[in-house]
Amino acid sequence: MADAQPGSEPGQKFVYASAHTQALVYLVEAVTGERWAQTFDRLVWSKIGSEGPLQVHTTPDGVALAHGVISSRLGDMARYGMLYTPSWEKIATEQVVTDEILTRIREDVQSHEFLMAGVNGPVFASMLENTDKPSFVSSSRQWDVLWPDGDMWKGGMQSQGMYVSPDKDLVIVYVSTNTKDHSIHRWARRIATSGYFD
Repeated sequence: MADAQPGSEPGQKFVYASAHTQALVYLVEAVTGERWAQTFDRLVWSKIGSEGPLQVHTTPDGVALAHGVISSRLGDMARYGMLYTPSWEKIATEQVVTDEILTRIREDVQSHEFLMAGVNGPVFASMLENTDKPSFVSSSRQWDVLWPDGDMWKGGMQSQGMYVSPDKDLVIVYVSTNTKDHSIHRWARRIATSGYFD
C-alpha cells in the first residue's frame, strides 16, 4: 500500500480499491490501540446476538483483511444488516447505527455521474439492472449502491450480497455460486420493490 501510486486526480470518479478499505483497518488500529477484529467485535459483532463467530481472515503477519475476506453465517449477515433498520432492537443490545449515521450514508453522497465515471458504476449497473441507465443514485460509505428511495446494496466476492431497505424495515442477504454473470444480484431490488413489503 505504501508504494501505491494515484490512478487519477481525487474527486474525478469513483474507483473501488480494496486498499482504500484496508487503510481503514490501519486507521482503526492506530486510533484504538487494538486489532481491527477486536474493535469490530467490541463495537458491533458482540452486540447483534450472532449465532457464530465472525471469522476475520488475516495476512501472514496478522493484519485483518477487512476489505472482504471475512466469513459469517448467512443469518448473522442478516443480523448485521438489521442494524440499519428500525428493527435493530430485535437483534442488538444497543443501537450501533444511529439515525445520524444512517442519514449521512443515505444523504451525503457523491453524484450519479461520479459513480458512473469510474469502472465500478457500469459494472454495478450490469450486475444489478442489466442496463446502461441504472436507477441507482450513487455509492456511500462502503455501500456500493444507493437508490433514490434510500435502499442500499453491498456486493461481495463470489456473488454474495446484502440489500437493506431501512424504510421498509427489510434486509435481504444471499450467497451464490453463479459467479459468471452475477445475475442473482438483480433479484434483491426486484424483491424489495415488488410491493410485498409496502
